[in-house]
Amino acid sequence: LSPWKPTYYFLYGTLTNLSTLQYIFSLKESPIPHKAHTTGYSLAKWRDYPIPLDGPGDNDIGGYAYMVETERHAKNWRSMRPAAYEIAACKIHSAVDGKERSEIGRTFIYAGDTEVLKEGRFDWELLTKQMVWGERRRGG
Repeated sequence: LSPWKPTYYFLYGTLTNLSTLQYIFSLKESPIPHKAHTTGYSLAKWRDYPIPLDGPGDNDIGGYAYMVETERHAKNWRSMRPAAYEIAACKIHSAVDGKERSEIGRTFIYAGDTEVLKEGRFDWELLTKQMVWGERRRGG
């Protein structure tokens, strides 16, 4: 295993709430993520929330990039999503201090039955059955 190093995490949907992030990371002050987007995943929606799916896609998913500085913070972040999601590598595009950048980072993607989401048959009861809290990761 590689030693821990600070990594950008791509945040979207409910994880863009600053007070939630402050709680997750046990920060004294509100975090300062910056606007970003990622591409390369298929995209489904549940209610008003975007859900990145594994597989080819050129969807532009808007959100924020946040530098996770410690391994403990990364573990806290992972605990905020159930096993119905997994962590995947992603390319994060953002502008920091007026400079365009692209970084390889991490984000959550849906790990359940993607056909359910793609066909618009999303079932909250099914998702809650899949929501076994734990850690699933792919790509890092």
